[in-house]
Amino acid sequence: MTDLIQRRTMGRLLSSVQDPNLRHLFTNILTNLDVLSANQETIGTLLDVPGWRDLELQNSWDRYVDASGEADPPQFWKDTIGFVHVRGLITGGTTTNGTVLAQLPTGYRPGVIVSGFATSTSGGAVLSLFIHPNGEMIINGVTISTVLHIGATYYAEY
Repeated sequence: MTDLIQRRTMGRLLSSVQDPNLRHLFTNILTNLDVLSANQETIGTLLDVPGWRDLELQNSWDRYVDASGEADPPQFWKDTIGFVHVRGLITGGTTTNGTVLAQLPTGYRPGVIVSGFATSTSGGAVLSLFIHPNGEMIINGVTISTVLHIGATYYAEY
Protein backbone atom coordinates (compact mmCIF):
# COMPACT_ATOMS: atom_id res chain seq x y z
CA MET A 1 0.00 0.00 0.00
CA THR A 2 2.79 2.42 0.88
CA ASP A 3 4.51 1.76 -2.46
CA LEU A 4 1.26 2.60 -4.28
CA ILE A 5 0.89 5.88 -2.37
CA GLN A 6 4.53 6.77 -3.04
CA ARG A 7 4.14 5.98 -6.76
CA ARG A 8 0.99 8.16 -6.99
CA THR A 9 2.75 11.01 -5.19
CA MET A 10 5.78 10.72 -7.49
CA GLY A 11 3.47 10.52 -10.52
CA ARG A 12 1.74 13.76 -9.51
CA LEU A 13 5.08 15.41 -8.89
CA LEU A 14 6.36 14.24 -12.27
CA SER A 15 3.26 15.52 -14.09
CA SER A 16 3.84 18.98 -12.60
CA VAL A 17 7.31 19.21 -14.19
CA GLN A 18 7.04 21.25 -17.38
CA ASP A 19 10.61 21.02 -18.69
CA PRO A 20 10.86 17.88 -20.90
CA ASN A 21 14.53 17.35 -19.99
CA LEU A 22 13.77 17.41 -16.27
CA ARG A 23 10.77 15.14 -16.79
CA HIS A 24 12.99 12.65 -18.67
CA LEU A 25 15.62 12.82 -15.89
CA PHE A 26 13.01 12.22 -13.15
CA THR A 27 11.51 9.32 -15.12
CA ASN A 28 14.96 7.69 -15.38
CA ILE A 29 15.55 8.18 -11.66
CA LEU A 30 12.19 6.60 -10.79
CA THR A 31 12.89 3.66 -13.11
CA ASN A 32 16.32 3.10 -11.53
CA LEU A 33 14.80 3.29 -8.05
CA ASP A 34 12.24 0.66 -9.05
CA VAL A 35 15.01 -1.63 -10.31
CA LEU A 36 17.04 -1.15 -7.12
CA SER A 37 14.01 -1.73 -4.94
CA ALA A 38 13.09 -4.92 -6.78
CA ASN A 39 16.65 -6.26 -6.45
CA GLN A 40 17.48 -5.28 -2.86
CA GLU A 41 18.02 -8.86 -1.71
CA THR A 42 20.33 -9.69 -4.61
CA ILE A 43 22.33 -6.49 -4.15
CA GLY A 44 22.63 -7.17 -0.42
CA THR A 45 23.99 -10.66 -1.13
CA LEU A 46 26.51 -9.38 -3.67
CA LEU A 47 27.68 -6.70 -1.27
CA ASP A 48 27.79 -8.95 1.76
CA VAL A 49 30.21 -6.66 3.57
CA PRO A 50 29.88 -5.86 7.25
CA GLY A 51 29.66 -2.19 8.10
CA TRP A 52 31.95 -0.13 10.30
CA ARG A 53 33.07 -1.97 13.44
CA ASP A 54 34.28 -0.34 16.64
CA LEU A 55 37.96 -0.66 17.51
CA GLU A 56 38.60 -2.26 20.89
CA LEU A 57 40.95 0.35 22.30
CA GLN A 58 43.76 -0.56 24.72
CA ASN A 59 46.17 1.15 27.14
CA SER A 60 43.65 3.68 28.46
CA TRP A 61 42.82 5.06 25.00
CA ASP A 62 39.14 5.87 24.68
CA ARG A 63 36.70 7.24 22.13
CA TYR A 64 36.70 11.04 22.08
CA VAL A 65 33.29 12.65 22.46
CA ASP A 66 32.90 16.42 22.08
CA ALA A 67 30.63 18.73 24.11
CA SER A 68 27.66 17.94 21.86
CA GLY A 69 28.09 14.22 22.53
CA GLU A 70 29.23 13.47 19.00
CA ALA A 71 32.56 12.66 17.35
CA ASP A 72 34.07 10.39 14.73
CA PRO A 73 34.18 6.99 16.53
CA PRO A 74 37.34 4.84 16.28
CA GLN A 75 36.28 2.19 13.78
CA PHE A 76 37.44 -0.06 10.94
CA TRP A 77 35.74 -1.46 7.83
CA LYS A 78 36.75 -3.74 4.94
CA ASP A 79 35.37 -2.90 1.51
CA THR A 80 34.32 -5.35 -1.21
CA ILE A 81 37.80 -5.54 -2.77
CA GLY A 82 39.66 -6.21 0.48
CA PHE A 83 40.89 -2.79 1.56
CA VAL A 84 40.60 -1.96 5.24
CA HIS A 85 39.78 1.60 6.28
CA VAL A 86 40.45 2.91 9.80
CA ARG A 87 39.09 6.19 11.18
CA GLY A 88 38.28 7.94 14.41
CA LEU A 89 39.06 10.28 17.26
CA ILE A 90 40.65 8.93 20.43
CA THR A 91 41.85 10.47 23.69
CA GLY A 92 43.40 9.92 27.09
CA GLY A 93 45.75 6.99 26.49
CA THR A 94 49.32 6.05 27.28
CA THR A 95 51.74 8.29 25.37
CA THR A 96 54.87 6.09 25.47
CA ASN A 97 56.36 5.31 22.04
CA GLY A 98 55.34 1.82 20.91
CA THR A 99 51.99 1.90 22.73
CA VAL A 100 49.37 -0.42 21.26
CA LEU A 101 46.14 1.52 20.59
CA ALA A 102 44.10 -1.47 19.45
CA GLN A 103 44.43 -4.86 17.78
CA LEU A 104 42.57 -5.64 14.59
CA PRO A 105 40.99 -9.09 14.26
CA THR A 106 42.05 -11.74 11.75
CA GLY A 107 40.76 -10.86 8.29
CA TYR A 108 41.54 -7.16 8.77
CA ARG A 109 45.32 -7.37 9.10
CA PRO A 110 48.00 -6.31 6.59
CA GLY A 111 50.64 -8.70 5.22
CA VAL A 112 53.44 -6.27 6.12
CA ILE A 113 53.74 -3.34 8.50
CA VAL A 114 51.79 -0.42 7.04
CA SER A 115 51.67 3.19 8.13
CA GLY A 116 48.59 5.25 8.68
CA PHE A 117 48.31 8.69 10.17
CA ALA A 118 47.63 10.19 13.54
CA THR A 119 47.31 13.91 14.01
CA SER A 120 47.10 15.69 17.31
CA THR A 121 44.38 18.27 17.78
CA SER A 122 46.80 20.05 20.15
CA GLY A 123 49.08 21.87 17.74
CA GLY A 124 48.33 19.66 14.74
CA ALA A 125 51.42 17.46 15.14
CA VAL A 126 51.57 14.53 12.71
CA LEU A 127 52.47 11.32 14.54
CA SER A 128 53.33 7.79 13.44
CA LEU A 129 50.67 5.08 13.35
CA PHE A 130 51.82 1.61 12.31
CA ILE A 131 49.62 -1.44 11.76
CA HIS A 132 51.44 -4.77 12.09
CA PRO A 133 50.58 -8.16 10.53
CA ASN A 134 49.50 -9.37 13.99
CA GLY A 135 46.86 -6.62 13.97
CA GLU A 136 48.50 -4.33 16.53
CA MET A 137 48.02 -0.64 15.89
CA ILE A 138 51.03 1.14 17.40
CA ILE A 139 51.49 4.87 17.95
CA ASN A 140 54.77 6.81 18.17
CA GLY A 141 55.49 10.48 18.79
CA VAL A 142 52.74 11.35 21.26
CA THR A 143 54.25 13.57 23.95
CA ILE A 144 51.16 14.72 25.83
CA SER A 145 47.73 13.26 26.49
CA THR A 146 45.64 14.74 23.69
CA VAL A 147 42.91 14.03 21.17
CA LEU A 148 44.21 12.11 18.17
CA HIS A 149 42.60 11.76 14.76
CA ILE A 150 43.65 8.36 13.36
CA GLY A 151 43.29 6.93 9.89
CA ALA A 152 44.67 4.32 7.52
CA THR A 153 43.81 2.42 4.34
CA TYR A 154 45.60 -0.77 3.30
CA TYR A 155 44.99 -4.15 1.71
CA ALA A 156 44.08 -6.92 4.17
CA GLU A 157 46.00 -10.17 3.78
CA TYR A 158 45.41 -11.81 7.16
